[in-house]
Amino acid sequence: MVLFPVFYCLGSWQLDRAEEKRFLKNQLEERKSQSAEIFSWEMLDDHAQSLSQLPVQVTGRFLPENRVFFTHRIRLARVGSDVVEPVLLSDGSGAVLVNRGWTQQSISNHNSSLNTAQLGELTFTGKVYVTQDKALPISPQNLEGPWPLKLRTVHVEGLVEKVSDRLGISVFPYLVRIDASQPGALQANWPELQIRSVGHIGYALQWFAMALVTLVVFILRSSNLWQLLKKSDT
Repeated sequence: MVLFPVFYCLGSWQLDRAEEKRFLKNQLEERKSQSAEIFSWEMLDDHAQSLSQLPVQVTGRFLPENRVFFTHRIRLARVGSDVVEPVLLSDGSGAVLVNRGWTQQSISNHNSSLNTAQLGELTFTGKVYVTQDKALPISPQNLEGPWPLKLRTVHVEGLVEKVSDRLGISVFPYLVRIDASQPGALQANWPELQIRSVGHIGYALQWFAMALVTLVVFILRSSNLWQLLKKSDT
């Protein structure tokens, strides 16, 4: 009586997850041909998953003095870092953390390709990146040090909160991955987001099968049906 509804609910939950994945996959396919929307804080009124891979157009000025490196990122068997910089929005409403892409250059050396101060105010396009998995929280010590910050693990929520506190402005709670052809972009050939729902369906079938087994066992153990079946065999 206890296990049957538990297993059934778990199976239903896996089916719901599969439906969410199918919806997100269809949404991502549609956004491949969608034109970029001008950035607005009203985007936050939508559910996080509905913002995933949303093409946006951002106008503002990079803040290279507040740069963040996501270290130990491997591209083509080479180790480098993703370069993330806040962009101060032109309307003064806050900032957006923009992942400019990957660079092999050592973060301890100066590299002219990282310079964005000379770009001034500019307009570029990118896509909102909503993480699918929850990363481990960042150590507070790593967020309190001098700029640039060097982070091996990425916990976007904690990073956004700390950057907002240190800059004293509102920061958009999701990263924006800049498009490869835009000014200020480094190696920004982002991997295509893979969305699969087949695994959830498989798990759902397993939970439903276990629910069916518990139901059959319950019926056989709480009635004389088993004895009747044994007598019919004899």
